[in-house]
Amino acid sequence: MNTDLENRLREAFDARTAGVPHPAEPAWAAAGRPRRRLWTLVPAAAVTLVLLLTGTFVRVTLDDVGEEFDPAIGMGPVRPATSPRFAAWTDTEAHKVEIVDVPSGKVRGTLTPPAGYDRFWTPITAAADNRTFFFTVVQGEQGRMRVAQVHLDDQGRPGRPVLVAQAPSAADLRVVATPSAAPTGRPSPWAGIDMIAASPDATRLAMVTSSKDGEALAVWDLRTGSHRRWNVPTPVQSIAWDAGRLRWAGASSAGILDPEDPARTVRADRTFPERNDSDMPLLLPSGDRIVLLTAGDEARLTLLPARSGKAPVVLDRWRSDSYDQLVADSTGRHLLYTRGHRIERMDLRTRKHSPTSSKVTKMDPTLSW
Repeated sequence: MNTDLENRLREAFDARTAGVPHPAEPAWAAAGRPRRRLWTLVPAAAVTLVLLLTGTFVRVTLDDVGEEFDPAIGMGPVRPATSPRFAAWTDTEAHKVEIVDVPSGKVRGTLTPPAGYDRFWTPITAAADNRTFFFTVVQGEQGRMRVAQVHLDDQGRPGRPVLVAQAPSAADLRVVATPSAAPTGRPSPWAGIDMIAASPDATRLAMVTSSKDGEALAVWDLRTGSHRRWNVPTPVQSIAWDAGRLRWAGASSAGILDPEDPARTVRADRTFPERNDSDMPLLLPSGDRIVLLTAGDEARLTLLPARSGKAPVVLDRWRSDSYDQLVADSTGRHLLYTRGHRIERMDLRTRKHSPTSSKVTKMDPTLSW
Protein backbone atom coordinates (compact mmCIF):
# COMPACT_ATOMS: atom_id res chain seq x y z
CA MET A 1 0.00 0.00 0.00
CA ASN A 2 1.54 3.32 -0.99
CA THR A 3 1.86 6.32 1.33
CA ASP A 4 -0.75 8.43 -0.47
CA LEU A 5 -3.39 5.72 -0.15
CA GLU A 6 -2.54 5.21 3.52
CA ASN A 7 -2.95 8.93 4.20
CA ARG A 8 -6.31 9.05 2.41
CA LEU A 9 -7.59 6.03 4.35
CA ARG A 10 -6.41 7.54 7.63
CA GLU A 11 -8.08 10.87 6.86
CA ALA A 12 -11.31 9.14 5.91
CA PHE A 13 -11.25 7.09 9.12
CA ASP A 14 -10.58 10.19 11.28
CA ALA A 15 -13.42 12.08 9.56
CA ARG A 16 -15.94 9.24 10.11
CA THR A 17 -14.94 8.75 13.77
CA ALA A 18 -14.57 12.39 14.79
CA GLY A 19 -17.83 12.29 16.75
CA VAL A 20 -17.07 9.09 18.62
CA PRO A 21 -16.46 9.90 22.33
CA HIS A 22 -13.16 8.92 23.88
CA PRO A 23 -13.25 5.92 26.21
CA ALA A 24 -12.76 6.55 29.90
CA GLU A 25 -9.16 6.71 31.03
CA PRO A 26 -7.90 3.82 33.15
CA ALA A 27 -7.68 4.24 36.91
CA TRP A 28 -3.96 4.92 36.89
CA ALA A 29 -3.71 5.56 40.61
CA ALA A 30 -5.40 2.27 41.53
CA ALA A 31 -3.99 0.00 38.88
CA GLY A 32 -0.46 1.34 39.02
CA ARG A 33 1.82 1.55 36.05
CA PRO A 34 1.07 -0.99 33.29
CA ARG A 35 3.71 -3.63 32.64
CA ARG A 36 5.65 -3.35 29.39
CA ARG A 37 5.90 -6.43 27.23
CA LEU A 38 9.13 -7.49 25.59
CA TRP A 39 7.78 -6.98 22.08
CA THR A 40 7.15 -3.30 22.82
CA LEU A 41 10.68 -2.82 24.10
CA VAL A 42 12.48 -4.45 21.19
CA PRO A 43 11.58 -1.82 18.54
CA ALA A 44 12.39 1.02 20.95
CA ALA A 45 15.73 -0.57 21.81
CA ALA A 46 16.54 -0.98 18.12
CA VAL A 47 15.76 2.67 17.43
CA THR A 48 17.83 3.79 20.39
CA LEU A 49 20.78 1.66 19.26
CA VAL A 50 20.70 3.20 15.81
CA LEU A 51 20.61 6.71 17.27
CA LEU A 52 23.51 5.94 19.56
CA LEU A 53 25.62 4.55 16.73
CA THR A 54 24.94 7.51 14.45
CA GLY A 55 25.61 10.04 17.20
CA THR A 56 22.50 11.97 16.24
CA PHE A 57 21.06 12.15 19.74
CA VAL A 58 22.52 12.32 23.23
CA ARG A 59 21.41 9.32 25.25
CA VAL A 60 21.07 10.16 28.94
CA THR A 61 21.58 7.68 31.75
CA LEU A 62 21.76 8.08 35.51
CA ASP A 63 24.73 5.83 36.12
CA ASP A 64 26.64 8.77 37.61
CA VAL A 65 24.11 9.22 40.43
CA GLY A 66 22.78 5.69 40.74
CA GLU A 67 19.09 6.57 40.47
CA GLU A 68 16.29 4.92 38.58
CA PHE A 69 15.42 6.79 35.40
CA ASP A 70 12.60 5.39 33.32
CA PRO A 71 11.69 7.48 30.26
CA ALA A 72 8.36 6.71 28.62
CA ILE A 73 9.81 4.87 25.64
CA GLY A 74 7.22 3.90 23.07
CA MET A 75 4.75 6.56 24.14
CA GLY A 76 2.35 7.40 21.31
CA PRO A 77 0.75 10.74 20.44
CA VAL A 78 -2.34 11.97 22.29
CA ARG A 79 -5.48 13.50 20.77
CA PRO A 80 -6.32 17.14 21.56
CA ALA A 81 -9.22 17.98 23.85
CA THR A 82 -12.10 19.95 22.40
CA SER A 83 -11.76 22.48 25.18
CA PRO A 84 -9.28 22.40 28.09
CA ARG A 85 -10.79 21.95 31.51
CA PHE A 86 -8.03 21.23 34.03
CA ALA A 87 -5.25 23.53 35.21
CA ALA A 88 -2.36 23.07 37.60
CA TRP A 89 -2.11 25.37 40.59
CA THR A 90 1.40 25.49 42.01
CA ASP A 91 2.07 26.76 45.53
CA THR A 92 5.87 27.09 45.53
CA GLU A 93 6.09 27.94 49.23
CA ALA A 94 4.18 24.81 50.26
CA HIS A 95 5.82 22.73 47.47
CA LYS A 96 2.39 21.57 46.39
CA VAL A 97 0.69 21.27 42.98
CA GLU A 98 -3.09 20.92 42.80
CA ILE A 99 -5.18 20.00 39.77
CA VAL A 100 -8.13 22.38 39.52
CA ASP A 101 -11.32 21.98 37.50
CA VAL A 102 -11.38 25.47 35.96
CA PRO A 103 -15.15 25.80 35.30
CA SER A 104 -16.09 24.89 38.87
CA GLY A 105 -12.95 25.95 40.71
CA LYS A 106 -12.84 22.62 42.57
CA VAL A 107 -9.58 20.85 43.40
CA ARG A 108 -9.59 17.39 41.79
CA GLY A 109 -6.31 16.06 43.13
CA THR A 110 -2.80 16.83 44.32
CA LEU A 111 0.32 15.81 42.44
CA THR A 112 2.87 13.77 44.33
CA PRO A 113 6.54 13.81 43.32
CA PRO A 114 8.26 10.53 42.44
CA ALA A 115 9.95 8.64 45.27
CA GLY A 116 13.11 10.39 46.43
CA TYR A 117 12.06 13.88 45.34
CA ASP A 118 10.94 16.32 47.99
CA ARG A 119 10.52 19.58 46.08
CA PHE A 120 8.46 20.83 43.16
CA TRP A 121 9.82 23.46 40.81
CA THR A 122 7.78 26.10 38.99
CA PRO A 123 8.01 24.87 35.34
CA ILE A 124 4.92 22.79 34.54
CA THR A 125 3.07 22.26 31.25
CA ALA A 126 0.33 20.15 29.65
CA ALA A 127 -0.20 18.53 26.27
CA ALA A 128 -3.19 19.29 24.04
CA ASP A 129 -5.26 16.46 25.51
CA ASN A 130 -5.39 18.42 28.80
CA ARG A 131 -4.79 15.11 30.59
CA THR A 132 -1.02 14.67 30.18
CA PHE A 133 0.87 17.01 32.51
CA PHE A 134 4.61 17.48 32.96
CA PHE A 135 6.08 18.97 36.13
CA THR A 136 9.59 19.65 37.44
CA VAL A 137 11.03 18.14 40.62
CA VAL A 138 14.37 18.44 42.40
CA GLN A 139 16.19 16.76 45.26
CA GLY A 140 17.22 19.23 47.93
CA GLU A 141 18.47 22.75 47.23
CA GLN A 142 21.09 22.05 44.55
CA GLY A 143 20.09 18.61 43.26
CA ARG A 144 19.50 17.66 39.66
CA MET A 145 16.17 18.83 38.26
CA ARG A 146 14.05 16.28 36.46
CA VAL A 147 10.70 16.33 34.68
CA ALA A 148 7.93 13.89 35.59
CA GLN A 149 4.91 13.02 33.49
CA VAL A 150 1.50 12.28 35.01
CA HIS A 151 -1.82 11.38 33.42
CA LEU A 152 -5.21 12.57 34.69
CA ASP A 153 -8.38 10.54 34.44
CA ASP A 154 -11.62 12.11 33.19
CA GLN A 155 -12.31 13.52 36.65
CA GLY A 156 -8.90 15.20 36.83
CA ARG A 157 -7.45 12.77 39.35
CA PRO A 158 -3.70 12.32 38.78
CA GLY A 159 -2.10 8.90 38.49
CA ARG A 160 1.43 7.80 39.29
CA PRO A 161 4.20 10.13 38.04
CA VAL A 162 6.98 8.80 35.80
CA LEU A 163 10.33 10.54 35.22
CA VAL A 164 10.83 11.30 31.53
CA ALA A 165 13.53 13.99 31.22
CA GLN A 166 16.26 15.74 33.18
CA ALA A 167 18.41 18.84 33.16
CA PRO A 168 21.94 18.39 31.78
CA SER A 169 25.00 18.74 33.95
CA ALA A 170 26.71 22.12 34.06
CA ALA A 171 29.68 20.56 32.27
CA ASP A 172 27.43 19.37 29.43
CA LEU A 173 25.85 22.79 29.12
CA ARG A 174 29.26 24.45 29.01
CA VAL A 175 29.89 22.69 25.69
CA VAL A 176 27.01 24.52 24.06
CA ALA A 177 27.09 27.71 26.15
CA THR A 178 26.96 31.03 24.31
CA PRO A 179 29.94 33.28 25.09
CA SER A 180 27.74 36.39 24.87
CA ALA A 181 25.05 35.03 27.20
CA ALA A 182 24.81 36.57 30.65
CA PRO A 183 25.92 34.10 33.36
CA THR A 184 23.07 32.96 35.56
CA GLY A 185 25.12 32.51 38.71
CA ARG A 186 23.69 29.05 39.48
CA PRO A 187 26.51 27.33 41.42
CA SER A 188 25.13 23.80 41.21
CA PRO A 189 26.97 21.15 39.15
CA TRP A 190 23.59 20.61 37.47
CA ALA A 191 21.93 23.05 35.12
CA GLY A 192 18.57 24.47 36.08
CA ILE A 193 15.28 24.09 34.20
CA ASP A 194 13.80 27.54 33.65
CA MET A 195 10.77 26.54 31.55
CA ILE A 196 9.30 23.54 29.75
CA ALA A 197 6.81 23.10 26.90
CA ALA A 198 5.21 19.83 25.79
CA SER A 199 4.42 19.33 22.12
CA PRO A 200 0.64 19.17 21.59
CA ASP A 201 0.80 15.39 20.94
CA ALA A 202 2.96 14.81 24.06
CA THR A 203 5.76 13.05 22.15
CA ARG A 204 8.36 15.78 22.69
CA LEU A 205 9.34 18.00 25.57
CA ALA A 206 11.31 21.23 25.18
CA MET A 207 13.15 22.90 28.01
CA VAL A 208 15.18 26.05 28.57
CA THR A 209 18.15 25.17 30.76
CA SER A 210 20.68 27.44 32.45
CA SER A 211 23.92 27.21 34.37
CA LYS A 212 26.57 29.68 35.51
CA ASP A 213 27.94 29.65 31.94
CA GLY A 214 24.75 30.54 30.07
CA GLU A 215 21.57 29.06 28.61
CA ALA A 216 20.63 26.35 26.13
CA LEU A 217 17.52 24.85 24.56
CA ALA A 218 16.96 21.11 24.81
CA VAL A 219 14.33 18.92 23.11
CA TRP A 220 13.56 15.45 24.44
CA ASP A 221 11.97 12.77 22.29
CA LEU A 222 9.76 10.97 24.82
CA ARG A 223 9.36 7.99 22.49
CA THR A 224 13.08 7.18 22.66
CA GLY A 225 14.30 8.90 25.83
CA SER A 226 16.95 10.82 23.85
CA HIS A 227 17.54 14.53 23.46
CA ARG A 228 19.51 17.27 21.71
CA ARG A 229 20.79 20.61 22.94
CA TRP A 230 21.30 23.95 21.19
CA ASN A 231 22.92 27.11 22.49
CA VAL A 232 20.98 30.36 22.23
CA PRO A 233 22.15 33.85 21.20
CA THR A 234 20.07 35.62 23.85
CA PRO A 235 18.23 34.69 27.04
CA VAL A 236 14.98 32.92 26.13
CA GLN A 237 11.80 34.25 27.76
CA SER A 238 9.15 32.01 26.18
CA ILE A 239 8.79 28.87 24.03
CA ALA A 240 5.86 27.31 22.14
CA TRP A 241 5.36 24.40 19.74
CA ASP A 242 4.11 25.05 16.21
CA ALA A 243 3.41 22.00 13.99
CA GLY A 244 6.44 20.03 15.13
CA ARG A 245 8.74 23.05 15.33
CA LEU A 246 9.75 24.94 18.46
CA ARG A 247 9.33 28.69 18.54
CA TRP A 248 11.38 30.73 21.00
CA ALA A 249 11.39 34.42 21.91
CA GLY A 250 13.65 36.68 23.90
CA ALA A 251 13.27 40.31 24.91
CA SER A 252 13.99 41.66 21.41
CA SER A 253 14.27 38.69 19.02
CA ALA A 254 12.62 35.38 18.16
CA GLY A 255 13.25 32.32 16.01
CA ILE A 256 12.13 28.81 15.07
CA LEU A 257 13.98 25.61 15.88
CA ASP A 258 13.47 22.35 13.97
CA PRO A 259 14.20 19.44 16.35
CA GLU A 260 15.91 17.69 13.43
CA ASP A 261 18.43 20.54 13.04
CA PRO A 262 22.01 19.73 14.06
CA ALA A 263 23.09 20.82 17.52
CA ARG A 264 24.37 24.36 17.04
CA THR A 265 23.44 27.93 17.88
CA VAL A 266 19.82 28.73 17.07
CA ARG A 267 19.36 31.88 15.04
CA ALA A 268 16.78 34.64 15.31
CA ASP A 269 14.59 35.25 12.26
CA ARG A 270 13.01 38.47 13.47
CA THR A 271 13.66 41.33 15.88
CA PHE A 272 11.35 43.75 17.65
CA PRO A 273 11.59 46.64 20.13
CA GLU A 274 12.29 45.58 23.69
CA ARG A 275 9.51 46.49 26.12
CA ASN A 276 10.11 47.58 29.70
CA ASP A 277 6.48 47.98 30.76
CA SER A 278 5.45 44.30 30.81
CA ASP A 279 6.12 40.98 32.49
CA MET A 280 7.43 37.98 30.58
CA PRO A 281 5.74 37.70 27.15
CA LEU A 282 3.66 34.64 26.35
CA LEU A 283 4.63 33.19 22.96
CA LEU A 284 1.88 31.56 20.87
CA PRO A 285 2.31 28.86 18.17
CA SER A 286 1.46 31.52 15.57
CA GLY A 287 4.49 33.57 16.60
CA ASP A 288 2.30 36.30 18.14
CA ARG A 289 3.09 37.30 21.70
CA ILE A 290 0.74 38.29 24.50
CA VAL A 291 1.88 40.51 27.36
CA LEU A 292 0.37 41.98 30.48
CA LEU A 293 1.17 45.69 30.32
CA THR A 294 0.93 47.79 33.43
CA ALA A 295 0.49 51.55 33.67
CA GLY A 296 -0.13 52.78 37.18
CA ASP A 297 -2.87 50.59 38.62
CA GLU A 298 -4.22 49.57 35.19
CA ALA A 299 -3.42 46.21 33.58
CA ARG A 300 -3.84 45.62 29.84
CA LEU A 301 -3.84 42.21 28.20
CA THR A 302 -2.22 43.00 24.85
CA LEU A 303 -1.57 40.98 21.69
CA LEU A 304 1.69 41.80 19.87
CA PRO A 305 1.36 40.47 16.28
CA ALA A 306 4.30 38.63 14.75
CA ARG A 307 3.69 40.24 11.36
CA SER A 308 5.58 43.53 11.06
CA GLY A 309 3.47 46.62 10.56
CA LYS A 310 0.46 45.30 12.50
CA ALA A 311 -0.49 47.32 15.55
CA PRO A 312 -0.84 45.80 19.04
CA VAL A 313 -4.37 44.83 20.08
CA VAL A 314 -5.71 45.34 23.61
CA LEU A 315 -7.72 42.20 24.46
CA ASP A 316 -8.82 43.19 27.96
CA ARG A 317 -8.10 45.81 30.60
CA TRP A 318 -8.83 46.21 34.30
CA ARG A 319 -7.72 48.02 37.42
CA SER A 320 -5.22 45.79 39.15
CA ASP A 321 -3.97 45.67 42.73
CA SER A 322 -2.77 42.05 42.67
CA TYR A 323 -0.19 39.79 41.07
CA ASP A 324 -1.48 39.13 37.55
CA GLN A 325 -0.66 35.96 35.60
CA LEU A 326 -1.12 34.72 32.07
CA VAL A 327 -0.96 31.22 30.56
CA ALA A 328 -2.10 29.56 27.30
CA ASP A 329 -2.92 25.95 26.50
CA SER A 330 -0.60 24.11 24.11
CA THR A 331 -2.78 24.94 21.08
CA GLY A 332 -2.41 28.65 21.75
CA ARG A 333 -6.15 29.21 21.43
CA HIS A 334 -7.32 29.30 25.05
CA LEU A 335 -5.97 31.71 27.66
CA LEU A 336 -6.21 31.72 31.43
CA TYR A 337 -5.28 34.89 33.28
CA THR A 338 -5.86 36.39 36.70
CA ARG A 339 -8.03 39.48 36.54
CA GLY A 340 -7.96 40.95 39.99
CA HIS A 341 -8.75 38.07 42.32
CA ARG A 342 -10.58 35.89 39.82
CA ILE A 343 -9.37 33.65 37.01
CA GLU A 344 -10.61 34.67 33.58
CA ARG A 345 -10.78 32.51 30.45
CA MET A 346 -10.49 33.75 26.85
CA ASP A 347 -10.92 32.11 23.46
CA LEU A 348 -8.46 33.91 21.18
CA ARG A 349 -10.37 32.91 18.07
CA THR A 350 -13.48 34.78 19.13
CA ARG A 351 -11.75 37.19 21.57
CA LYS A 352 -14.56 36.45 24.03
CA HIS A 353 -13.67 36.13 27.69
CA SER A 354 -15.61 35.22 30.79
CA PRO A 355 -14.86 34.76 34.49
CA THR A 356 -14.56 31.27 35.92
CA SER A 357 -15.52 30.05 39.37
CA SER A 358 -11.83 29.76 40.27
CA LYS A 359 -10.62 32.47 42.64
CA VAL A 360 -7.12 33.53 43.64
CA THR A 361 -6.89 32.69 47.33
CA LYS A 362 -3.12 32.41 47.80
CA MET A 363 -0.20 34.75 47.34
CA ASP A 364 1.52 34.49 43.99
CA PRO A 365 0.41 30.99 42.91
CA THR A 366 1.53 29.74 39.51
CA LEU A 367 -1.07 28.74 36.93
CA SER A 368 -0.36 26.14 34.26
CA TRP A 369 -2.71 24.92 31.56
